[in-house]
Amino acid sequence: MMNKDTIAQAVVTQQIALATGVTTITLTFYKNFSPSGVNNGLPTDGQTHWLIATWGLFGCSILAGLVALMVLVNKVPTTDSVPGAVPGAAANAVVVPAMIQTVTFLAGFACMLYAVISVV
Repeated sequence: MMNKDTIAQAVVTQQIALATGVTTITLTFYKNFSPSGVNNGLPTDGQTHWLIATWGLFGCSILAGLVALMVLVNKVPTTDSVPGAVPGAAANAVVVPAMIQTVTFLAGFACMLYAVISVV
């Protein structure tokens, strides 16, 4: 049976991989975000702004995921092992960066979809 830390690590790692992959693909095919013959084959200013927002949000998602992984690896001591420790501090240390990662990943994905849909 998998414990919570293993599941959290798997989810964080998968989101980092997805954000990295989507960023790589959109950077690689940047010139293809505009119909041919429009704006010399380059994306319009509006599309470029949405793509830059996408890359920024995915970058924040990757950084937050790395922080969450660092917290998981450097396991904060539980209240049982440290007298006077605040209950739930270890859980909050992982939850906050993981939530930031998920929110920025979803926002980046929404921006990417808008940039792609605006091409059609």
